[in-house]
Amino acid sequence: MNESPYPPPPLVSELVSRYAGLLNLYEVEELEEQLLDELSAYAGVERENLDLYAGSSEALLVMLALAKALGLELVVAHPTFFLVYELARSLGVRLVPVRLRGPEFSLDGEELLKAAGGRLVYLANPNNPTGNIVLRDGDPLARLAKRARMVFLDEAYYEFSGVTFKDAAVELGNVVVLRSLSKAFCLAGARIGYTISSMRAKELLARLRPGYEVSLLSQAAALGALRSMDHVRSVVRRIVEVREWLRKELLKLGAPTPESSTNFVLARLEQPCDAVSRALEEEGILVTCLGRWFEELSHHVRVTVGRREDMEAFLRALEAALRKA
Repeated sequence: MNESPYPPPPLVSELVSRYAGLLNLYEVEELEEQLLDELSAYAGVERENLDLYAGSSEALLVMLALAKALGLELVVAHPTFFLVYELARSLGVRLVPVRLRGPEFSLDGEELLKAAGGRLVYLANPNNPTGNIVLRDGDPLARLAKRARMVFLDEAYYEFSGVTFKDAAVELGNVVVLRSLSKAFCLAGARIGYTISSMRAKELLARLRPGYEVSLLSQAAALGALRSMDHVRSVVRRIVEVREWLRKELLKLGAPTPESSTNFVLARLEQPCDAVSRALEEEGILVTCLGRWFEELSHHVRVTVGRREDMEAFLRALEAALRKA
């Protein structure tokens, strides 16, 4: 699930306890004001360009609700986050895939531009499940924004990649950056994320929301995490170190992985993933077999990067599973 293997910092529990006695209320203005101040300082944008969501997944649902309301198709890099496919199918939104190319899963910018005309566009950057950065330059984004109705950039793994288009989101009226506090901030269970956009885009998306989606306790947890940036940076550093070690070890086992800018790796196996996955599950290890959603990735497995000892146990189990499969 690409969760953090580390617990949140102590200040999270302290602030959650402090605000637990106010759960009879929908909102506490003082808490939200403090959270937006901290988030504004961290993200480097004005408060008016921020909006809180119940995880970036809620923002994806609002994006698809917008596509449905406007009767527009959604252009996606393919493969990308499986939840977009499932939600689009449920809502009756047609997807227009632009296939990522080669073993490095590169994106053809010209093909994307051709597909984008008058449609909504969704790009995960870094991409999930491939782990790579598909967009690095602001010029292609500006061209894309001119052709598309709206562009949604999912930066759920920003803390691991360091690549962001938050300034473009503020300046361009139809670009929205989605972010999550689930990964580097160790708050997957709190379900909190945020968007960065122009006021116009923020107000448009707000029309599709009932309000008060982010609970008081989630806001308190987010405030505690944002005030504990040393903890966040330490978590990112440890995960990146283990990730790079893990990629080398997987290569030794004949399961190469492309470069990752996230907290997971995508490994290519010599055999279909399903049999390997079943063998791993017998050892209490769960991995994501991507053939369920993407036929072209039937030999690939996505693995969350945990602690060094976790990944050592995974590698031992994988070696045995590969022999058994």
